[in-house]
Formats: sequence, structure tokens, C-alpha cells
Amino acid sequence: MNEELFAEAKAEIESSGLRVLEAECRPEMSGSWHIIVDANPLRRLFWDRQSGWLVLEEELTGVLNGPRVWKDIWMSQNLDRSSLDRGIRVLVEKCTVK
Repeated sequence: MNEELFAEAKAEIESSGLRVLEAECRPEMSGSWHIIVDANPLRRLFWDRQSGWLVLEEELTGVLNGPRVWKDIWMSQNLDRSSLDRGIRVLVEKCTVK
């Protein structure tokens, strides 16, 4: 189910007109996945299987010399169809509102 929801989320994000920069699902490791969308700032929908959180994050800009730093902007402690739909709606809204 986790991999199916990942594939559905990626397809829905792309069909909304947003450009996916990176999408990775790691079923062989933790089962977590993320999808990074081209926006300013970058946005990432992230499922952390270990903690059970679905999180929408935005990249903090101005961070030099190191890994990306993300700030949570929406969270749901569930990965079901309705929470995934809500997370995608919030992502699309955040990326299209100027």
C-alpha cells in the first residue's frame, strides 16, 4: 500500500501541473518516501514510515554549505487516502498562491 500511495501521489502532483524534481521510495530500507516539487522555495511531501508522519515541508533558503534544511508546514500522523489527498491539496495551494 505504501508504494501504491507513493506512485499515486507522484502522478497526482504531476497532473496538477507541478514539476517533480525528485521522487524516491525506499521500500527495501525503511519504507519511507519523498517527492520534491519545483517551487520557490522548494517543497517536499515526505512519508516517514518509522514515525508514522506524512509531512509537507519547504526548504529554508540562505543555508550555505550543507544538506538542505526543511521546515514543516503541514503534518498528518496517518498515511491513508484522505490524508494524502489533503497533503497534495495543501502542496498545490502553496505552490500556486503568489
